[in-house]
This record gives sequence, C-alpha cells and structure tokens, in this order.
Amino acid sequence: MLNQRVLFFGIAGLTFTVFLSTLAPSITWRHSGADSGDLAAAVAVKGVPHPPGYPTYLWLGDLFQLIPLGDPAYRLNLLSATSAALAAALVALLVYYSLSSLAQAGEALSPTTGRTLPWLCAAVAALSLAFSDLFWSQATITEVYALHTLFAAGLLYGRQRVRLKNAAWLGPLLALVMGLSAGNHLSIVLLWPFVGLGLMHKAGWSWRLAALSLPAFFLGLAIYATIPLRAAALPPVNWGVATDWSSFRWLVSGELYRQYLFSLPLELLPARLAAELRLLGQAFLWWGLPVGLLGLERMIRHRPLDGWGSLLTFSLISIYTLGYDTTDSYVYLLPALVLFAWWIGWGLYDIEQTVTEQFGGRKRAGRWVRLAFLLLPLMALGLNYPQQNLRSDTEALDFARQSLDQVEPRAIIITDNDLHTFSLWYASYALHQRPDVAIINPNLLPHAWYHRTLRQHYPHLQLPAPAFGSLPALLDLNRESASLYYATLAASPPDIQGYTFSPVNSLYQATASAE
Repeated sequence: MLNQRVLFFGIAGLTFTVFLSTLAPSITWRHSGADSGDLAAAVAVKGVPHPPGYPTYLWLGDLFQLIPLGDPAYRLNLLSATSAALAAALVALLVYYSLSSLAQAGEALSPTTGRTLPWLCAAVAALSLAFSDLFWSQATITEVYALHTLFAAGLLYGRQRVRLKNAAWLGPLLALVMGLSAGNHLSIVLLWPFVGLGLMHKAGWSWRLAALSLPAFFLGLAIYATIPLRAAALPPVNWGVATDWSSFRWLVSGELYRQYLFSLPLELLPARLAAELRLLGQAFLWWGLPVGLLGLERMIRHRPLDGWGSLLTFSLISIYTLGYDTTDSYVYLLPALVLFAWWIGWGLYDIEQTVTEQFGGRKRAGRWVRLAFLLLPLMALGLNYPQQNLRSDTEALDFARQSLDQVEPRAIIITDNDLHTFSLWYASYALHQRPDVAIINPNLLPHAWYHRTLRQHYPHLQLPAPAFGSLPALLDLNRESASLYYATLAASPPDIQGYTFSPVNSLYQATASAE
C-alpha cells in the first residue's frame, strides 16, 4: 500500500507551490480581502482586530512574522497558503482512511479493485478542492478563512482517524483543537456536534477520556485570555479595548455584527440560495455535483453515521451562510466544501468500480477511468489560475501610500469604508508611513473604545462626544488645526453644509465654504 505520508506531503507540497506562485505581495482588496489591512496591522502592532478578536490567528500570525520575507502582510499571506495546503492534505487523508476502511471491510467491492484506488480518489478529491475558485481565493490573502478550513479538515480527519484506529486517547487532543479552532472563527461550532458524536460512538470511549477531554477543550478556548493582555498595551489597532469583562464580552461575542445573523430578508432568500448552489457547482466545475451526491448516497448506505452526520453538518453550514446578511458571507461555506470533497472521493470510488464491472472487470477500463480522474483537478488548475493569480496586485497598498504621501503634516484622513480604513491603518501603523497623519472612520465614533484609542495615538485631535459623534461635528472641531481629507468608495463625498470637497488624487480635500 502506498505510504500515507507520501499522500499527505505530496498534496501539501504541490498545493503550497501553486498557492505560493499566486500569492498576493501584501494586503489586497481582491477575493473579499477588505479585512486584510485590519488583520495585518493588528498582528504587526500586537493589537486586536475586529470582533471576535481571532486570538488563535494572532498567535500564528506572530509566529509567521519571524519569517524574513516580504512585509508583515506577505508573511500572513504565507500563513494562509500554508493553512490551505495543509487543509487539502488532511482532506486527502480523510478520504483515504474512510475509503480504506471500506475496502478492508470488503463491502460491495469489485474483485478488480486495486489497492491504489482509495489513494487516487483521495488525491483527486483533495486537489479538486484545493484548486476550486473559492478555496484557492482564500489561500493567497491575509484572512482567517484558510486557517478556518484547516481546523475544519483537521477535526474531520481526527474524528475519522480516532474511530478507525481505536485510538480514543486522541479524543483529548481533538478537544484541545476544538477549543483553539473557536479562537479563529466562531462558526467552527457548527462542526462540533458531528465530531463529538462521532467520538462518543467510538469503541473504547470512556468517561475517563471524556473527563480528560473537557479540560483540554477549555485549555484551547483559554487562548482568548490573550485578548485583554494585548488590549492593555493600548496599541493603535485595538477593537473594543477589551480590558474589562464588559468590553471583552462585546468583542468576543461579536455583538457588533449580531445584526447580520439570520437577518436576510425573505424576499432575497431564493436569489441567495441560487447563488449558493451556483457557487458550489462552480467550485467543482459542475462535474463535482453529481459525483459528490453519488458519494453521499454510498456513504449513507455503508457508513450511515458519517453520511447522515456530514449531510446534517453541511446543511447547518449552508443555512448559516444563507441567513448571514453580508455580501461576503459565501466564504463561510468553506467547511461545507471540505465535506463535499469527502463525498466526491467516495463518488469517484463508486464510479471506478461501476465502470470496471460494466467492462467485465478489465483492468484497462479501470486505467482509463483513473486517468480521467487525474485530469479533473488539472482542468481546475488551468482554468482558475489566471483569476487567482495576485502576484501583481498592489492596488490596496498603492492607495494607502499615495494617500498618506500627498497630505500635509498632521493632516486628518476621514474614511467611510473598511477598504480604505484598513489599508491606511496598515500603511501607517504596520509600515510606519506618516504616523503623524490621523486616520478616522466616523462610523466607529459612537464607540467609547474608539475615542480612547484615537486620543492615545492622536492627542491633538478634537473629537465629538461618543453619544453625539458625527462627521460634521468632527470637521467643525478640527478645521482650524489640521488639513482635512475624505476617502470614499462612493461616486462623490457626502453633501455637508458649510464644506466643499475637491478631488486631490485618490482623496477629496474638505475646506470650509466662505460664508
């Protein structure tokens, strides 16, 4: 039997090489990467990014900052590429071990089924996932979703490995990983029931192991304790300034974004559902849909706990994604794509057996089928490479640098959107370009923690009270002491009585109108 290590390192090495060749050179706005500037700046200044704070990502981000390559954002892009490559490799092992157990049990096998078939199906399923547009898009930018997918793949593989190898002692280790995974993205909890129930149905599971797993889980979850420690240093990126219980709960619970949860208007649900189905079909170039459903059907017949459990988990993730009313919620589907790749591996296995049996067990027929399997991920690689290649994408960093370079000393740049705000944060705080320029997002002015952060780093600013924070008030308070600029994605800046806005390169300069 081919060595599983060859499978793991082969998939990881191949996919990492491809991802590295398409890696963004710094922060980016592509592939829903608006938050890349916030995350990169937070890691660079030992700060805290937007809710829920992502402490696990911050820890790993700090580790990757030790790599002497590129700027801080590029090193985080390397973290994404590494996470995505390892996730693909773990998906390969997930498919391989589940199919190997089926083959070893001799369940519904063709006499001509070779030992390499589970290995091949695992490789094709993993590479098809790796080179899908959605998965690949998160492997080349500074974001938390490649790491999120790695945790999902790791939990699913660990569940499968524990159940197959009678290694229930690995349960506490999986519990630790579950806790750490929540420190990266809270939606990972949608996988926990499937993983937990799979472990409890494992022969050899005991209350003693359960007692060990519970503290291991909370040990992993304790990574959130690093948030107050980072916040106490009062870095320039410090969402919530979570140094007390109230602010910590606000940050970690994601209260700022709770309004988007299951808030999609019902009249938009059919369009969102159609878009989700289209995204799933496009991810595997449409051939994956019938193959994956075929694999799910076979999994339900031969491994009902895996089949029904994975289907229920896939549905939960899909429902969560459907109901989350933001334009980039589709990235939450990545763990669902991992499950679908698992089904695809089973579907490929079933197709090879069926075709071989139809040709009377001829090995030549099986060889042609396997060759066709290998062409599927290669086709995805060729089709998706151009649109996933971000090696020359410097738009976000160019905007930030140009904007900061063009303004006067101690100027104020007001931004009304995440793309501009986070890009300027990154250039100013992480790259130390024009630290004298104050960057203010008026959408955050109603929060007292934001006022505290601004006063800490721009003591010369005049700020309206949080309860009455507004853009006109901000302009009125600072127009005599600083040059004022405005950055917007809209066709024109807002119409504010008493002010005119004149375009100056990438910004608009605000001046008081003559009375």
